[in-house]
Amino acid sequence: MIIPCLIPSLALRKRRLGELITLLLQHTMKDIDEQFYDLIPNSEENTHTRMT
Repeated sequence: MIIPCLIPSLALRKRRLGELITLLLQHTMKDIDEQFYDLIPNSEENTHTRMT
């Protein structure tokens, strides 16, 4: 049984994993760690939040 409220969350998780894979192919882990929020795409639907 699929619960409808979980589908958007899974889609978001899939998109974020795709973004991370792209970053891993293009940058070193050190660069990603230091510049993560500068490297992720900037868009209105971007839901990444900076953890402080």
